[in-house]
Amino acid sequence: MTFRQFAFNNIFRNKRTYAAHFLSSTFSIMVFFTYALLLFHPDLQGELKSTSATMSAYGTMGFTISQGLIFVFSFFFILYSVSSFLKTRKKEFGILMMQGMSMRQFKKLLLIENMLIGLGSICIGIFIGLIFSKLVLLISASVLMINNGLPFYIPVRAVLLTVITFLFLFLIVSLFTFKMIKVTELVELIRAEEKPKPEPKSSILLSLLSLISIGYGYFSVFRFISSSSFTTLGMGVLLVIIGTYFLYTQCSVYILHLAKRRESFFLKRTNILTFSELIYRMKDNATMFFIVSIISAVAFTAIGTTAAIGNRNLVWMTNPYTFLYESSENNKLVDKHLSIIKKHLLDANIPYRMASSSSKFTESNVNVLKLSEYNELTRALGYQHETIEKEDEILLIPGRVSQKQEFKNGDYKKILKSFKEIGQRHFV
Repeated sequence: MTFRQFAFNNIFRNKRTYAAHFLSSTFSIMVFFTYALLLFHPDLQGELKSTSATMSAYGTMGFTISQGLIFVFSFFFILYSVSSFLKTRKKEFGILMMQGMSMRQFKKLLLIENMLIGLGSICIGIFIGLIFSKLVLLISASVLMINNGLPFYIPVRAVLLTVITFLFLFLIVSLFTFKMIKVTELVELIRAEEKPKPEPKSSILLSLLSLISIGYGYFSVFRFISSSSFTTLGMGVLLVIIGTYFLYTQCSVYILHLAKRRESFFLKRTNILTFSELIYRMKDNATMFFIVSIISAVAFTAIGTTAAIGNRNLVWMTNPYTFLYESSENNKLVDKHLSIIKKHLLDANIPYRMASSSSKFTESNVNVLKLSEYNELTRALGYQHETIEKEDEILLIPGRVSQKQEFKNGDYKKILKSFKEIGQRHFV
């Protein structure tokens, strides 16, 4: 038997030992491939290029950065998976060392095993990604509100990117693995599995911190919608990441400890066995759960954000005019600014139509506009003149892509609530 055959048989004869590492690697590859599938989709690339050069650049940059973030998180995820995998094999390593295996052979064995698992994970991950690719495209088209959907295509570039990227990643992980190995006394390696694990501990302060961080983080993200402050957005994202980490490592363990203290519940049927084991499992896998959550969040948030940046409908709805000048009510320089803008347009021989409005917002952040001012704005765009028959009627105009879809489906509940404060009853 050659050394390569020995490494190959090691994997196939101990499937249970290698299963967790293999499945976690496969999951990372599947997520990466799914994102690459969307990244190289012809229709999504077309959407990004259809708005403007600036938006196209931002959208492309966003996709690239997001892909890089997924790669970084995948690296740490697989590295953590490998470290957990090595801990369970200490006894096996001790026996191999006792039988005369040198350190060089030991590292060679780990390198071959890692690359074999890597190749297998890449094949299975891409295969699963291809099986569910049509479903992913359907869901993505629905989330991104693409009316014609995203047709299936042969993702050759996505496959090549995934294969090359993860072969490189597994090679790096193998090199890091050598640094992680600490060969101690053989007796300690052989008896590693016999050592009892200390009972997992948790902190009530860190548990509360996790909930507060997640709550305030999401609140900050929603505040970004109205404030448009990237500092607020960045702080919100950072707090959510910190909160998610402590949610898995501290809060989940603390909740299980609380359940354990309730004897009426803990001593019922097999709960004593289930929860005693679950506490250890939760603590051992907390970091992996955290990384999986972050990888998934980064992937799907990036898909939505970067596609939204380049979505023609979204850009048209938020800024339908070539030039838009906004001013506060007390601005005394309005006339001066408008004169400067007109002068530049005339100097450049650019024909234009000008329209203005003074809108007001309800407490629910709904923009209320006079019909005469609305018609003045639409006339500048060449739209049809609108009329209403009754004095207590209003005309609903969607301000978001999602709201446009809601109006098409006849869903006016959210808007109806916001107009109760101004006493409107009839809607057109």
